[in-house]
Amino acid sequence: MAITRFVAAPSLEMYFVDKTTGEPLSNGTITFYKDNDRSVLKDVYQLSGLPPYSVDSFVTLPNPLTLSSSGTIVNENGDNVIPYFFPYEGTPTNTTNAIELYYIVIESEEGTEQFTREAWPPNATSSESNVVVNDIYNYIPNGQFLAHTNISASSIGSPDGIVTEAITPIAQGGWYFYQNESTTSVNKVFFTQETSFQEDQPTSNPRYAANIVCSGIDLTDTVKDLRIKFQNVNKFGSADLTDVFTFSITGKTTNFFNSLNVYLIKNYGTGGSPQTEQIVGSLSFDTFYQINNVTFPFGANTDKTIGTLNDDYVEIAIRFPLNTTFDITVTDAVLTHGNVTITAFPDQTNADMLARSIAGWMPTPAENGADLYLPVVLTKEGMKYDDSAIGDIVAKNNIDYFDGSISTKSNELLAYGDTYKTSDYSPLGIPYSRYQSKLYNTTLKAPIYGSGPAFVDTYVNTTVSNALRITTNTPGSASGASDVSTTIVFSNIHTGANYGVLAYVYQATSILVVDDGYGAAPANANAHTSGFTITTVTNNALVRQSFTITGITSASALATGGTAKYFTFTNSASGSYYVWFQVTSETDPAPGGTGIKVNLTSTDDATEVTRIIRETVSGYQITKGVVPAGSAIPAGSYFTFSSPTVNYVAWFKVSGSGNNPNVPGRIAIQINIESTDTNAQVTDKIRITLNSEYFATPNLRGLFLRGIDTSNINDPGKRYGILSTSFGPELGTFELDEFSSHTHTGAAQNVRLFPVGSSGSGDFWQNFGGSTLPVSISSTGSSETRPVNAGVIWAVKY
Repeated sequence: MAITRFVAAPSLEMYFVDKTTGEPLSNGTITFYKDNDRSVLKDVYQLSGLPPYSVDSFVTLPNPLTLSSSGTIVNENGDNVIPYFFPYEGTPTNTTNAIELYYIVIESEEGTEQFTREAWPPNATSSESNVVVNDIYNYIPNGQFLAHTNISASSIGSPDGIVTEAITPIAQGGWYFYQNESTTSVNKVFFTQETSFQEDQPTSNPRYAANIVCSGIDLTDTVKDLRIKFQNVNKFGSADLTDVFTFSITGKTTNFFNSLNVYLIKNYGTGGSPQTEQIVGSLSFDTFYQINNVTFPFGANTDKTIGTLNDDYVEIAIRFPLNTTFDITVTDAVLTHGNVTITAFPDQTNADMLARSIAGWMPTPAENGADLYLPVVLTKEGMKYDDSAIGDIVAKNNIDYFDGSISTKSNELLAYGDTYKTSDYSPLGIPYSRYQSKLYNTTLKAPIYGSGPAFVDTYVNTTVSNALRITTNTPGSASGASDVSTTIVFSNIHTGANYGVLAYVYQATSILVVDDGYGAAPANANAHTSGFTITTVTNNALVRQSFTITGITSASALATGGTAKYFTFTNSASGSYYVWFQVTSETDPAPGGTGIKVNLTSTDDATEVTRIIRETVSGYQITKGVVPAGSAIPAGSYFTFSSPTVNYVAWFKVSGSGNNPNVPGRIAIQINIESTDTNAQVTDKIRITLNSEYFATPNLRGLFLRGIDTSNINDPGKRYGILSTSFGPELGTFELDEFSSHTHTGAAQNVRLFPVGSSGSGDFWQNFGGSTLPVSISSTGSSETRPVNAGVIWAVKY
């Protein structure tokens, strides 16, 4: 790359004086000759245009140059300039490494010689001069592909090494192959092993070389690169264009290629400026190994915006032919500081290469502590922090865990169903958000185990996108959501209470209801006029009563305009209840027992009705809110809500404006919206914000664990979740115990018969041989079904 071979004159502003008078050499001349042939003019240049600079940015100046009236160097337009020398043989676009210096003559306007300069500039040296190979520091950590991963060894690779992904890491330390996402070309990467001693090329006897083969082309391809990546887009950067680096690579090919472009690629990270690509040189490959050198500046990024996630990077890319097949082998890659000609690969031990490419590629630990206590594992790119175990459930047999406190020795939380604030940190300095992000279900837009007993869970109506439902997670009285200044219209669906049962959704329109105590209920649940189907699952002594509600209909089917439809249930402790529905003007049917009113809207579909019944029967406080568009919500406005134990205030920052109202006695939650948001968008942002504020660990006390069966073949039971929206064979769901269906039979040979006769006296035994007669079998067993087990403490990795 010839741009780096220009040499600027040593002063930003120079002027010349008359050798006799000392006055400025007004209108004098400067003539530039070849030093080794002082009758032949040699071009000088001025830099023109804007970055990024290239060879074409250097424009030839007049020769000789005429000085200004004050003796300064000016171009033909009279503008002060700094001349750039090119002290090499040939032209900038067709040069050699040989030095060719200047002979410079300065004369007055009258032609009187003032002085001369020979062999100028004195600091110019051949790019082959003063280079000691082993003094070169190679910034490429794995230049001989010592550590690499065969594509055939990967789970997605094929035995013949075909590249199947757009981005395929091939060697540790930043190496990867890049191709178009949907290409049909057949590109392969192999690593050939060299076991014999090399007399000359490649130098330093590399054990491996990367063999890149294209055996099928796609004429729509736009990219086919071998790339080496360096984290931090500003790495190696400089505003001084003479601060250059040399990239060198040794290669050979089965077909001669005289111009494979080398690109400098800059990615400014998430949220940063668009990625840029710049050709900085070219490579030539022949049928024998030869070394290629490309020299270029990395330049400055002063006009770019860099993202804040530390995912920016800079790359050097070799772009292979797009419209022809090829077979190219490369090794001995070097990147070093300065304008030098690499003639050999600098000596490096295997230990040095492995340390820099495997351990050295490890990412910088996250400043927020998100990488603390994580193991380091080997990947195709090098060592990385492994967070794949976050959320794993582990059994602990350590008495230190039994006090119910958070472990201060390892990144584990007890699986006791406790609540944690997402933005808080553990005693180890680990952000709880690390675990919350693993629990968060982007479809449900909530943690899979809910937000915990001291908070609420928030839902959006299945048919009305701006209808919000805020429900507590614990039975009992609580203050429902109430607007203060937001213009959200809140109304009560159910006032929290405790009916002695908990309900769960196990299908879209089916509910499982479970007694919260042990012991038979006085009477089975009954569907009455509801139109639902209610089936008793268990209602025996010593076990929890449970029943299912299926066939739940939409609200419109429950509207009568007169006496409300209802169903009944009892529990082992609290007594009898009836659940009745008001959609329009329905009245309390008052069949006896304690009434539980369910407020519905005529637009509620069967799924929404199911969820509201579940939350109502569980005794949760439920509030419905109709949400306006962002333009109708004042900045800093807020609404309040409570759980049975804690009070909260949710306030809005609208398009960056608004302040915390600091309501006494309430925990503040900030909701960020835009004034341009629709009512549906505002509703969704409220849901996401509230559901993300806290999260709960799974409560696994006393439970066995079971593998999820999405086929429902090995696990056809009624799986339910903590949330009204979580059910079926999904992570985070639970299941009650159950017996497999079976029949008890007995065989009797000797049966005592009681005669039927007028005398009524006497009895006798009759032997019926092997005949089987039904017999009565009494109940037996305890309060649960269980296998032999040992007690441990369940914990989760966070």
